[in-house]
Amino acid sequence: MSSLEQDFVRLAFVESKRYTDIETILQISRQTVKELWGKLSDEREKVNKVKRLYNRKKKLMNGVSFQDFYTMYTGQELYCCYCGITQEEINQLFAQQQVKTKRSGTRGRSLELERVRPNEDYGNLDNLKLACYWCNNAKSDEFNEMEFKPIGIEIGKALRARLKS
Repeated sequence: MSSLEQDFVRLAFVESKRYTDIETILQISRQTVKELWGKLSDEREKVNKVKRLYNRKKKLMNGVSFQDFYTMYTGQELYCCYCGITQEEINQLFAQQQVKTKRSGTRGRSLELERVRPNEDYGNLDNLKLACYWCNNAKSDEFNEMEFKPIGIEIGKALRARLKS
């Protein structure tokens, strides 16, 4: 993605700037704005996915802006902080029909937002990491990151064994 496209994504989708503001900041025409809007629809959907998550947790964020949340979220690598399973491996588990949970319609298909210190709120962005459904569900709010890590490693082994079968 070009630097112009990256700037456009940030301004249009993350910061929700108006067309006129984007034209002025990026020094581009209205036609170019419209072209970028259409061309970057996949990026828009990625931002909207993060926005939906933010909106579900917004009341718990203690004033954290979407821009700050988005920066934190997109700065994370796409793997579970406990078992190490990647988003790609999760996709493979579903494609191979190796997922047994009844909740697969609402949870499990993507990495979830996790508070590694469960008694701290969502407003502390340093406390938020990505976790798979299985680790996030098993950890609940009982264990901290260090206590749960050995359990998560075993969950990862079990999930990867399913991928090999």
